[in-house]
Parts: sequence; structure tokens; C-alpha cells
Amino acid sequence: MSQIKNKNEKPLKLKIESVNSYGCGVAHSDDGKVMFVSGTVGGDEVTASVIKQEKNYSVCRLISVDVSSPHRTDREFCGAPNACGGCTYRHMKYSYELETKKLTVEDAMRRAGISDRVTVSDVLSTGGEHGGYRNKVIYPVCKVKSGLRYGYYASGTHKVIPYSDCALTDPVMAPIASMAVSLADSLGIDAYDENTGKGLLRHVYLRSGEISGEVLVCYVINGSSLPFADKIADRLCGAFGNIVGVLVNINKKKTNVILGNEFYTVRGRDYITDTLLGKQFEIQAAAFWQVNRKGAEKLYSTAYSLAQISDKDTLIDLYCGIGSVGICAADKAKRILGIEIVPQAVECAKKNAALNGITNAEYVCADASDSEAAIKSILTEEPDAIVMLDPPRKGCGDRLMNFIADMNVKKVLYISCNPYSLATDMKILLDRGYTATEVIPVDMFPRTGHVETIVCLRKQ
Repeated sequence: MSQIKNKNEKPLKLKIESVNSYGCGVAHSDDGKVMFVSGTVGGDEVTASVIKQEKNYSVCRLISVDVSSPHRTDREFCGAPNACGGCTYRHMKYSYELETKKLTVEDAMRRAGISDRVTVSDVLSTGGEHGGYRNKVIYPVCKVKSGLRYGYYASGTHKVIPYSDCALTDPVMAPIASMAVSLADSLGIDAYDENTGKGLLRHVYLRSGEISGEVLVCYVINGSSLPFADKIADRLCGAFGNIVGVLVNINKKKTNVILGNEFYTVRGRDYITDTLLGKQFEIQAAAFWQVNRKGAEKLYSTAYSLAQISDKDTLIDLYCGIGSVGICAADKAKRILGIEIVPQAVECAKKNAALNGITNAEYVCADASDSEAAIKSILTEEPDAIVMLDPPRKGCGDRLMNFIADMNVKKVLYISCNPYSLATDMKILLDRGYTATEVIPVDMFPRTGHVETIVCLRKQ
């Protein structure tokens, strides 16, 4: 059981050795215990005090940076309070951030016991500016004495830190979010209280298209309808010509899941459009869409090149969502088969294929991790098909990976948002006779601890 240390704990002098993906510097005490210190950078010499003590490690509060690391940035990346926790790598130079992310992927391979069988390349980046890339933002709303406020949850809590000028978010969103919440406040709409389960307005959710410039506004409520919805929509659309739709999402459950299953449209349409690698997409509020468009182009084009996709290849696109990975590769391949468990996403994928005049893609509504029949059918016809995987953070799991190996799939193109689950899944195929020349990290989420990773596994 952990022990919370009191504020009179004697300060410690620590040398920060590295930084983990949560943005905490890693050091060791004199007795060899691991110490985590938020807000530090590898090479910093700091004074800190223990605030939480576990058996094998301690969490520390930074008191002062006594000697700054050469990797520490001399310019504050974002004005948000440190408690926000969004830009976990805000204190370090970008070159060191890329080195740190490569080490994270290498650590994942090492923990899975496969570091001697793969090589991790340097992290690819879109370069240029490292902020303003997020095309999706969900602001929790809270009630304070002066009225409704919105911002971000403090790291590890559900306490709202009021702040709107996020350095990572598309700058067109801040004034829209501000007006959306101000209108609700002026009309007497109350904020949802997680503790009591009472109150109406839970979140304000915005989505933008970088190329189209379109914005979708969605109020997430603890009720069946939003009061004054027409008035709110009129005011928002009148003030911002780039708003193409105002929606309401209903979530009456006492849960920390943000979105409920039901949406209704107050004004305009329920989707935005945007462009990815020259292809047009309709993106609904509930659909998965990469939050960094330029990063997604870098990710997908690198993946296609690594897999050496040709016009003789059939691509089986598992976890296909609204079809972005397969549709962007449709011109390169002979045929696309997309498999996705969410029915609305399947319909959206079909619509997006039609929108781009793609006739060599078809979509099946099924659980990608339990879709052996669909995969076996296509592999029986075309045994050289490439299986493309882009699963959620938990990965694909033993069953699907072993099935792929049983079917002797010639190539498996795996795109992952979690290098640790990727490494676990890779080990199954490597142990079953597959090889991988390199693992390529891509920095889709600058200034955060997240990194995308690509690998192409080939049957020997």
C-alpha cells in the first residue's frame, strides 16, 4: 500500500537520467530506489521531495531545477498550468523528445524479448511547428462562482483546469468554444456534476477540417434535449461562418465515458469534410479520425512504402474505421477489404469510397479480432493478400495473431498507437516464422508522450 509523505519531508538532490512517456523524469536515490519527478528533463540536477511512496518507486514534487539540462527548452511551449498534463514533453527540446520516443519503442521491444530480432529506426516527424495540429478537442465544463468554465482535466484527476488557449489545438477552436460555453452560461444551463450526477452540460466537443476549414460543434449533455438549442445554434453559426453543424450528444450515464450513443442535429449537417493524401473524407462526430492530418499523411505514406504495396495486392484492412487507411491506398492496390465492428463506421467507409470514385473497396461489419471466416475466405482466393492492422491501444491479441500465422499470410502491415502491445503481438508472429527488418516510429503527437509505430512482418 502506498504512503503519502508529508510536506515536511527532507528535500532530495537528484540527477535526472531519462524521461518516461508520462513526462516524468527518472532518477535513482542513494539507495537505488527509482524516483519519478514531473517537469524534469534528462540531465537536469534538481531538488525534489517525496509526495508518494510505493514499494519499488517514489513520486516526487519538483522544488527547483538547480542545474538545467542542455536538453531543456529555453522557451515555454504552452501557457497552460503544469497541472494540465497535456503537453508532457513541454519542457524539452524537440530533438530530445524524438530521442526519448525512440527509446520508448526500443524499451517496448526489449520488454517483449524481441530487441535482438528487430531494429528501431529514428523517429519520423513532419518537422516545422509542433503545435496547433489537433483537429479534435473535448472540453469538460464545470460550474464556479462566476459561472460556467471549461478547460482540461488536471493530470490523473477529474478536476477541471480552466484554460482555452491550448498550444496543441487548431487555433480556430478557441473562440468557438468560448462562445459555446458563454451562451450556455447566459441562458442558465447548468454544468454536470460528476459527484451528484446532476446538472446538464458535460462537455463541449469540437472537430475541425484542416483543408476544408469546416468546424463541427457538439454539446454533450446529461439529458434528453438541450434548452434553447435553436437560439444557441443561430448565434454560433451567425458568428462563425466555418461552423457547418451544431449537434447534441446524449449521455445520461454516470460514467467517465465522454460520448453517449445518441446524437441529434440542431443545425446544418452531422459531419465535416477533409482531405488526406488527396482523398476526400466525410468525418462524423463519433468516427475515429487521426487528430494530426499532416502526421497521418506521413504515417500512411511510410506504411505503404514499407509494405511495398503493388497493383497485384489485395489489402485486408482490419479495424478499418471510416476507411482512411485502405482508401488512401486504393490506387496502389488491386482490391481493399475493410472489416470494422461499428456499423455507422462501415456505412461511412462505403460513403467515403464512393466519394472518391473508388470501386475496388468493400466493407464488412464484423469484429476484427473475431473475423477469421471473412479473412479465410479472401485468403483462400488470394493467398498473397496483405493484412493491415491498426488496432486500439490494447492491440490485436493472441487469437488473431495466431490465426494470421496459421493462415501463412505473406505480409502483415501493423500500425500501432501503443508500442508495448505492438511488441507483444509482434513476438507471436516472429516466433511463428515471420521477420521484420525495421520498426519505424512516427511522431503523430508532438509534445506528448504518445508515438505511432509501423512494422511490416513478412513470412519467411
